[in-house]
Amino acid sequence: MNDLQIKKDKHGLPVWDAMISDVLYYLSNKGVVSSKEVKVKVADQLGLSDDLRNKTYEKDPSMIIVEDHVYWCMTVLTLCGGLTRVSRGMYEINDTGRDLLKNHASELTKEYIRNITKDTSTEISSNIEQLSKTDGDLIDEYSINIDDFNKRVSANLLKKIQNEDPDFFERLVVKLLVAMGYKGENGLAIVTPHSNDGGVDGIINQDPLGTSKVYVQAKRYKDDNVVLRPAIDEFSGALKRFHAQRGVFITTSKFSTHAIEAARGDSIVLIDGAHLMELMLQYHVGVQVKQKFELFEIDEDFFDN
Repeated sequence: MNDLQIKKDKHGLPVWDAMISDVLYYLSNKGVVSSKEVKVKVADQLGLSDDLRNKTYEKDPSMIIVEDHVYWCMTVLTLCGGLTRVSRGMYEINDTGRDLLKNHASELTKEYIRNITKDTSTEISSNIEQLSKTDGDLIDEYSINIDDFNKRVSANLLKKIQNEDPDFFERLVVKLLVAMGYKGENGLAIVTPHSNDGGVDGIINQDPLGTSKVYVQAKRYKDDNVVLRPAIDEFSGALKRFHAQRGVFITTSKFSTHAIEAARGDSIVLIDGAHLMELMLQYHVGVQVKQKFELFEIDEDFFDN
């Protein structure tokens, strides 16, 4: 395989139809072979770095991308008649496959195979068109759609919170930190009263005796109302008065560059509106699961037995 001439996918790996001739060549020197062997051996022979050879899909870490590509080569070759499925999970090259390898090895792309099948079988040609995308590609597409939906939910959730009163937001951020596990077993989480908060909106005791505490400042701002350095300095002063070691400043807007620098110097954790929405969805605070999805894949081990 000439690396300079091979079309690659977004992962930096050869696209699945770039390996059609590799699959045929491997099987041309074998008899009946299991699909598992073909996936592993062909992938091993591509000369990839260890990182690329073992790279998996972000949304499905159990699936090795290059082996998934080899699998789709076998699927398409079986559909177009180049491979014969002898029994469950067992394949061999046939005369059509040998002819493709001998006379058309440099032409073997999904477009070529679609063209040679379109006049003989509309169904096969249509299936090959659908198989232009691998399992992992489809999973990525579904995940992108779900991410886009959740981004819209996040945007609406942020606007809804910004329209609530400040007291509501203070209670919300304390609930979020509790959901994240900061309260600890038998700990205590409180929202401080406005009349005597000492510059702190919430306190979380991480143990029954309160020997470890997290102090919270919450600012429910509109998008254009950026948290500036004076607000960080004020919170830092409050932490010093409480002899606090941990401080978390949470806002529905953003932090200025100077505010970020000040927080870094005082070891204050900052959570802006975008990060806040991520955490609320992750820990199911203010939201509920609308629907769960199950994605299935063929159990190749089942067919190899």
